This record gives sequence, C-alpha cells and structure tokens, in this order.
Amino acid sequence: MEVILRQYVEHLGKRGDVVKVAAGYARNYLLPRNLALPATDGNKRHVERERKIMEVKEADEKAQAQAIASRIEHGVKYALSEVDANADQKAKVTAILQAAATDVQGLHEQHRLAHTQIHEILAAQTIDRARLETLRADQLQLADQASKRIVTAIADAAEVLTPEQRTKLIEEMQEEHHGWH
Repeated sequence: MEVILRQYVEHLGKRGDVVKVAAGYARNYLLPRNLALPATDGNKRHVERERKIMEVKEADEKAQAQAIASRIEHGVKYALSEVDANADQKAKVTAILQAAATDVQGLHEQHRLAHTQIHEILAAQTIDRARLETLRADQLQLADQASKRIVTAIADAAEVLTPEQRTKLIEEMQEEHHGWH
C-alpha cells in the first residue's frame, strides 16, 4: 500500500514522502497515529501544496537567518570597537555568536514541529496524554539545550577578549543600559 508520510518516520522517510508499506502496517500503525495518509490523488495534490508552502517558509527562514547573522556582525563590530578589539577578535566573536544563533535556530524549528504534533494530538479522536507529556518533556529539554548553547557562546566569546576588554565591555553595557547588571 502506498502512503504519504505526514512527518518523519524512522527507517521509512520524511514528511511528504510517498512510500510503499504493508497494508497492515499502514492500517494498524501509520494511519491511526496520523503518521501517514493514503496516497490518493487528492492527498498527493494536498501534500504538494503543503510542500510548496514549506519551500516558501524555508526560504523565509533562510533570509531571517541571514538577517540575524548580519545583525550579529554589526552588533559585534559596534560593541567591540568600544573596547579596542582588533579585527581578529571581532571576526572570532562574530563567528562564535553566528554559530550559536544557527544552532538555536535549529532548536526553534524542532519547537515549531512540536506545536504541529500537539495540534495533531488534540485533533485526534482520543487524546494521547502520554504523547503530550513526552512532547512537554522534550520542549523543556530543547529550552535547556538552547540556554546551554547561548551560555557556552557567551563564555567562548568572552575568552577571545582580554580581561581588560571584558571589564570595559561590561562598563559600556551598564552605561548603555542605565544600570544593567
């Protein structure tokens, strides 16, 4: 039986893939769990429309990532010029912060996919409380990963600067944010 996957299924494929599976596997596992749709012409057209929407969304996300990278580069250049950082230090700090932003953006995508899964769970005939709890726990873990990644990037960026530059940067930040501490 041919089905269209609604999300990634291990050892089978990713969202939108049309795959052949045993009829019993489709009927007893994939379809009841909303992991797949029967591969009818109407469903194929629907999935193709969704795929086009996703392509536009991915292009938008890429543009957003480029905008974030540009803002980081500008912000680093501005902030570190205040503490007499050299070009090598600015380049290293920019690379560290841009990499962290990219990593956190990836975690954000996982968070967005979880929202879709929550909607599917709540729209099902019966509410799968265990699956909801798993998603909740996964979201806490994602938030912790993002927090750890950001703190690591801040520490890595700080190590690029001298202790004197870090002190001066903190002073500049406190002055700019009127008593920030």
